Amino acid sequence: MAYYSSNEQVLRRWASVSDRPMPEDFRDFSDRYLTESMLIRQRDPQLVSILEGSADGNLKADVISGKFDIAAPTDEQKAEESRQARTQELFDQKPFETGNLTQQMALRQLNPELAAQQEEIASRSQQPEMTEMRLKQMEAEQQKAREASMLKGMHMAQAETNMRLR
Repeated sequence: MAYYSSNEQVLRRWASVSDRPMPEDFRDFSDRYLTESMLIRQRDPQLVSILEGSADGNLKADVISGKFDIAAPTDEQKAEESRQARTQELFDQKPFETGNLTQQMALRQLNPELAAQQEEIASRSQQPEMTEMRLKQMEAEQQKAREASMLKGMHMAQAETNMRLR
């Protein structure tokens, strides 16, 4: 746990949540100051994970490299980060190309400008395919009409032949 004990950002972050000296063992601190430790856990879970030694590699790297913020993210910042992460996730799933309407609606709600841009890009890339599909559909309809016309002609000829034979 020595990686945080002399880190300025960790010390300042601790100072922002408690007036007590920063503990070497947060679990012992939690046992002695249950209410205060619970409040600290709610206000700054990242700091607690560092102090408990349960921080992931990225967070430890931020502490060691000095990139750890001296203030815990606000609720608004957390919400914005979550919104951006969800937007990125939806963007990566390409809902306008796959046709997933649920994801399209979610992206429109989170970032209408990005959704409109992605929708236009997808429609432009699908236009040649749509034109090709329409041409094939028209050809199939024409072929079907020719076959129906030929069948009708054959039936009429057969009916005329039957009339003559009577």
